[in-house]
Amino acid sequence: YIDEDSFKALLEQLVDGTKSSERPRYKCGEEIALFLVVSAMTGVRPMEWLGARLHETYFDYDTKLTLGPVLEVETLKQSRRREDNPLKAKRYLVLDEWPEAQLNRLRVMLDVVAEILADEGEPGFKRYLKRNRQQLRRAWDRLAAARGIDQGNLDKSIVEPDDPEAPSKWVTFYTARHIFAEEIRRSRLFTRFELAAMMGHSLLSNQAYYGPRDKTLPRGFDFVLPRPWPGDAEDLKQWNYT
Repeated sequence: YIDEDSFKALLEQLVDGTKSSERPRYKCGEEIALFLVVSAMTGVRPMEWLGARLHETYFDYDTKLTLGPVLEVETLKQSRRREDNPLKAKRYLVLDEWPEAQLNRLRVMLDVVAEILADEGEPGFKRYLKRNRQQLRRAWDRLAAARGIDQGNLDKSIVEPDDPEAPSKWVTFYTARHIFAEEIRRSRLFTRFELAAMMGHSLLSNQAYYGPRDKTLPRGFDFVLPRPWPGDAEDLKQWNYT
């Protein structure tokens, strides 16, 4: 998790030009900035954007509810799950309180992903992520050096695996997911089970990797949060207690 001021400074670094010319310093800086912003607003894992879909309205046969707009996300990391695990293969983030500006950023993000998939398929998207991770790291290193941020004694030859369990003081695409989790906590609008439903977790123990988890602090960002599909959090709550 990083605060909004540092986040904005990183975004500015990504879209800024060089001093010697007006050309962008980072080839995909604007797309990386968009990726970070939209991921922070939704908590979607980097590879989950492959299966993400925006529905202006969505009808759920189980609850018989029609809501919208709704972001459909195919939840990853479901291997070795128990047969009675209530976490669904897809989760649905309800965006009915989102302003049009946030929805437009999401639409542009989905268009970018769709274009990459149409041209290069899933392998191309993985290459796209790898290239942009490297550019993001360079942008963060430059900002950290300018601000005197201690990044610790880390081996920078290691490619960030986009795993929340991997300790790192670098900003990565997963940083956006940490921002999302912390903003949900600080809002005090949702239960732990609602947070789990929106992040694609079945066990509350998974939330231990997302910090600093200080509910006494005010929200650090001003974007409007989504909400989980009604009923999903209750299913997770009952299963965890059982």
